[in-house]
Amino acid sequence: MEVRQRRTPPPELAAALRAGRQRAGLTLKALGEQTGVTPSYLSHLESGERCPSRTVAGRLADALGLEGDERGAVIDGAVDDAGLDHPWRRSFSPNSPLWKPRNPVP
Repeated sequence: MEVRQRRTPPPELAAALRAGRQRAGLTLKALGEQTGVTPSYLSHLESGERCPSRTVAGRLADALGLEGDERGAVIDGAVDDAGLDHPWRRSFSPNSPLWKPRNPVP
């Protein structure tokens, strides 16, 4: 199994997220509740320590109403092989032919 290397997010990503959240008047907790992301993870994104998945980046950009360069910075800084977009998770989603319910109803 291939081990992927953690990527360093572009500085524009963290700046766009923080500016958008502050402009929207949201706390990390409130944004997390809107997007299904933990406040701790949001803090890592805003401090430039992590890259979001494309799915999470889209949720954040939509929730914050980001447009133009800010939206581009968030979407462009996202990765398509981590978190919610990791190939392993996609292969076991309900939309995948490999997916089987854990407790099938008889």
